[in-house]
Amino acid sequence: MKRRDTIELILIAFVSAAAWFLRASLPAELAIGELILAAAVMLLGQGLIRDLYVKFSASRAASAAQPDGPTPPKKGLFCMCMESTIGVVGVVAGGALLLSGISARVQLPIFFWPACVALTCLFGFVIKNYVLDWQTWPWRIRREEDHSSVVFW
Repeated sequence: MKRRDTIELILIAFVSAAAWFLRASLPAELAIGELILAAAVMLLGQGLIRDLYVKFSASRAASAAQPDGPTPPKKGLFCMCMESTIGVVGVVAGGALLLSGISARVQLPIFFWPACVALTCLFGFVIKNYVLDWQTWPWRIRREEDHSSVVFW
């Protein structure tokens, strides 16, 4: 396990503990769309924070190393991170449920928010190195550690 993985697990524990202490001020009832949207945004936020950390720590390490020769080109990937894929699908599904007028509400138990935060963040931690590979048909899911994002625009 890398040092940043250990740091991420410690941060997940801290954020889950914070959710435990803040649980009384968090909503005790949500619409299904709001619930899906909240979990999806949490998953995307975790991925964004991790990606920014990786980007800035890698650029800092690269500037400190200053290799003697030309740097080898990075492998180009035509894929999408599973964490981002699931997060975007969740945002779209949650938004669609909210906009469709489905107003089914869910009563949340007192331990819901800490459990939701912990499980969502742990799920993001587990799937962070998996990508949806678009180079082959049928598409496949594969492990690609430290993958970069594909920019579409």
